[in-house]
Amino acid sequence: MGDLEYAMHCLLKSVELDSSNAEAFYYLGYVNAVKGRFEDAEELFAHTLDIRPKHLCALRDSAIVYLQMGRLDDAAKRIKRARAVDSSDLRLNALAE
Repeated sequence: MGDLEYAMHCLLKSVELDSSNAEAFYYLGYVNAVKGRFEDAEELFAHTLDIRPKHLCALRDSAIVYLQMGRLDDAAKRIKRARAVDSSDLRLNALAE
């Protein structure tokens, strides 16, 4: 969309209407990661995974956030979980190298 603040507003409205919307929580996490708010992103990705434990993008992107935060063990655990969901994901395989 080009406007992260507007996107966040729409996503917050979405989770207000449906607190079980894993995609909205995922994208809120993604926007926070883009903004460099890694702790917030990690919480939102974790919430996404509470709702949908096999959410591949949340698994992969939370691993990236953990790497940015220097939490290598947590990143490795997320990569392992994500590979169990889809071992052919190219972005995931690039992380594992």
